[in-house]
Amino acid sequence: AAMLDNAKLGGGAKGLGGPSVAGEKEALEAQGKYYKQGEGPPLEDLSDAWIANLVWAQSTSGKEYRAAFCGCDGYFETARCAVEFAMTVRFDYDKLPHKGGVLNSVVAGQEWYFKRLANSGLKWRLDGWFAEEELGPPGFDAPSG
Repeated sequence: AAMLDNAKLGGGAKGLGGPSVAGEKEALEAQGKYYKQGEGPPLEDLSDAWIANLVWAQSTSGKEYRAAFCGCDGYFETARCAVEFAMTVRFDYDKLPHKGGVLNSVVAGQEWYFKRLANSGLKWRLDGWFAEEELGPPGFDAPSG
């Protein structure tokens, strides 16, 4: 909540940029939480970690759009995106309008990639942003059987 309040007020003393890279690295090293390439935090430390993206866009005619997604920690969501894009290319290839080239996953996968991501457990809102109390990692249903 403090982070959101700080952002609404235009940031703290250092503005929205926050601490310097060197300062943040030093603080993380002091806490034993600075990880080298190929390393990462223990899984139990990630249970309350999450990432959100709140999007605002305006058309050339002035119409405004807001959308949002909220997912687990960045490590998990990177893997989710990679797997869902691989599934899109494998199972929806014949429907994709672009069959080659240098494209990012959204351009290449279009609606089929979005549907896979949306059905994979991410929290989505295409009609606005999440309320503050809705922000946080999505829950997971326990496997049945």
